This record gives sequence, structure tokens and C-alpha cells, in this order.
Amino acid sequence: MIKLTEIPLDDEGVAYVDSCLRQGTGLCSKVREISFSGGRAFAPLPEGVSAERARKFKVGGLTSRSETQLWLVEHVRNLHQRTAIGRLIFQDIWAKPTDPAVRNSGLKAFFEGANVYYELDPKAANIYSLNQILRTMESYLFIAMYTDNSSPTGEQSASDFVDELMIEKLARDTIEIFVGAYDQEGLVVWCRD
Repeated sequence: MIKLTEIPLDDEGVAYVDSCLRQGTGLCSKVREISFSGGRAFAPLPEGVSAERARKFKVGGLTSRSETQLWLVEHVRNLHQRTAIGRLIFQDIWAKPTDPAVRNSGLKAFFEGANVYYELDPKAANIYSLNQILRTMESYLFIAMYTDNSSPTGEQSASDFVDELMIEKLARDTIEIFVGAYDQEGLVVWCRD
């Protein structure tokens, strides 16, 4: 396995994350409105990738999905060790709460209006649980937020609706945002200062 390193992306990386958030409503919009200011962006890529090449967000061939997924699982576990609480929330910007695939996925999901979210507990994060979510998502665009906050639906495993106030709380507590890049083989990450 190739070790991925954090390559700084400066303002172009922040702008790319913003362009991805603009494609969603719900939590994507609330994060942009409430907590997406300042911060820094980076991409976990193999050593030796130039900053210039790393800023070509739509061109693949830099890393593999499996390397990126391994990095994300380890990164989320490390975040959780630092924060002690928190969740990785995936927003499926194309799915609807009434979609059979969403309702029958067996995943910990929650909804707000027409928005669908999947929740990954960092303590249970592994490649299998991450791939389960990614296979269920209808959207090709990977958007996830690490929120320094406990589960929005409590510890039960059933799907549930939450209100806009909960979405605002999740947005306020978002400390990192992960968006798909490099032909969806890699990620661009935004971190709150």
C-alpha cells in the first residue's frame, strides 16, 4: 500500500470544496452558511505529487479508491480519538427518503425533508462499513462531513427524520469536510482552523 500524505491546496482547494457543497441542499447548504469560512484544504495523495498537479481536481490517475478509503478510515479513527465524540455524516445528494434502496439498506440513515444522510460511527469504521455506505449512495459525488457531535438520531439503528435545528447543529459542529476528487478516486479535505 502506498502511504498518502497531505498536500496543501490553498484557496483553490477551498473553492473546490465549496463548489461540491453547492450541489447539495440540507446539510451542504447549512455548512456553507454556518461554518464554512476560513480553514484550509488538502488532498491525501502519494508523496511526490506536485501541488500544481494536485490542483487538477477533475483528473484521475493519482491514487486508487482503495488507498483513499484506507486513508479515510484511519483518518476518521484518529479524529475520533482526538474529539472523543463525533460522527462521519455522508450526504447522498441524489437520494430521497422514499427510495427503496435507502429504506432497505440496513444502514444507519437519517433524513431531513427530502435529504438523505448516512452515519458512520468512527469507532466502528472499517473498509467494509465505508464500502457499504458508498455502494448504497445514488450520487456519484462523495460528500461527507465529520461533525464533533454525537449521533443525530441517538444510538438506535433505525432510520429517522430530524428537524432543521438538528441539521443546523450538525453544520455548526462540522470540523472537516471530505469531497470526491480526481475522477472520484481521491478526496479533497477541508479542515476548520
